[in-house]
Amino acid sequence: PLGVLGGLPAVLRDALISQALARWLPTAPRSQATIEAVSALTEAQVGQFVPLGAAERFGPAVVWREREALRFFGHDPRGTWVPVERAYPGARVETVEPARGTFSATLLDAAPAAETLRDEAPGTVTLDADAVPFPLTVRPWQPGDRMQPLGMNGHQAVSDLLTIAKVSSALRAGWPVFESGGRIVWVAGLRIAEHARVTSRTTRAGRRRGTSRDA
Repeated sequence: PLGVLGGLPAVLRDALISQALARWLPTAPRSQATIEAVSALTEAQVGQFVPLGAAERFGPAVVWREREALRFFGHDPRGTWVPVERAYPGARVETVEPARGTFSATLLDAAPAAETLRDEAPGTVTLDADAVPFPLTVRPWQPGDRMQPLGMNGHQAVSDLLTIAKVSSALRAGWPVFESGGRIVWVAGLRIAEHARVTSRTTRAGRRRGTSRDA
């Protein structure tokens, strides 16, 4: 937390940063220059970062300046990936940027009961299959993306949804959205679209599951 770091004398702050690097990014350099660069983030703007070289095969380690804390990543959270399209259900979608995780889609013969929908695990969503036809595209969100979230009359920017959900600045780049017929139907792990929800008239449903380091 920046409230802790900011209240320490420089020598103690540097010692704490060195311990944090040893604990969370053990393969990253811990030279005095590195420690000073990370320490300088306490006075930097939100979104500033210090890359620290390859700590994992997924990419370079990064220390990121959030609004209230420094975050230590063993991969580069800014990594983007190529949109993935599956024309049929049942296949696992693995994003090109491995840190973003994997997603799967299943076509159900009947709409699940309301109790089942309420008890769905985080990262799982069930949508009306007729309102959300295949092919399904999984892609990083882009500036200008909008959707009508469940329960709302109007549309809202995906960037605003990420802000409301308090998604950290480090994780926003490349956050996955699911798209069907050119319309966003799910901001992964956060909100589904109003038109895609399961209703009493739903006869077939599609279930999407996501396993991700970030979402």
